[in-house]
Amino acid sequence: MLVTGASSPYKSVADVLAAARRNPHTVSLANYSYHYRLGGLQLQQMAGIDLNHIPYKGAAQVQTDLMGGAVDLALLDVGGALPLLRAGKLRPLAVTTRARHPELPDVPTVRESGVANYELSVWIGFGISSKTPEPIAQKLEASLLKALGTPEFRNFAARTAYAEVLAEPGKQMRAMIASERVRYGELVKKYDVSAR
Repeated sequence: MLVTGASSPYKSVADVLAAARRNPHTVSLANYSYHYRLGGLQLQQMAGIDLNHIPYKGAAQVQTDLMGGAVDLALLDVGGALPLLRAGKLRPLAVTTRARHPELPDVPTVRESGVANYELSVWIGFGISSKTPEPIAQKLEASLLKALGTPEFRNFAARTAYAEVLAEPGKQMRAMIASERVRYGELVKKYDVSAR
């Protein structure tokens, strides 16, 4: 999700976009992982703006600097940001998923905020060796999909990670990964991003 400090002048994504268009490279965006770096570059490209990307080593320092006003914006995971949002120390601008988050129903998506087709999601998948015999792979997949689809697991994920469970078969996951490789690969090339 895209957040700012509670005392920040930015009240919406529209405010951020307007400021970044007026004064390119002056609105700062903290980045503490490759994933969020690419998400920030994707936002920049899709919105037609230029942000000042500030690298960080971890989320804790990003959160501290957001609260203190040393950096304007950051992309954070909902689970990590939620306690600070509830305490009034950070302000939510938008969630980066396709749909609004159930814990933050009044916070719009980036798409709703004027950046069409923007999406940045964190996901976790299960993988096995490509040498695994197909009958075993199918059995593992069926068992995982069954477990991930239970109300108990979905409630656990929602309660502990504030995450939605999207249990998809391996074929769909492979297609999604291929699509993300293309999308993020273009950003890596365009902005000459290294994995360091």
